[in-house]
Amino acid sequence: MTKTETVASKLRFALQQIDSLPPDSGVTSEHLHFARETLTAYLKQVENNIESIPLSDLNRVSRLVIEYWPISLPAGEAVIAAEQAMRKLARK
Repeated sequence: MTKTETVASKLRFALQQIDSLPPDSGVTSEHLHFARETLTAYLKQVENNIESIPLSDLNRVSRLVIEYWPISLPAGEAVIAAEQAMRKLARK
């Protein structure tokens, strides 16, 4: 698997984790929508416009997760891992 495929896989996994959260997860619908929207935009960059990645703010969702989501959510961990992978890809 290439680096871009690995990052895309992490982004897809994070999106799946977000979609699997129950309504009583402690995360507001606004935060979930923002996370989905941002991760989907990252995925489009990885798949179609990799040159634009270094110009992106690759901490948007992680800041939200760390600040507002319950620490124990696997979805939050997946989101942070996906953004970390994006940052590593941007440095390459």
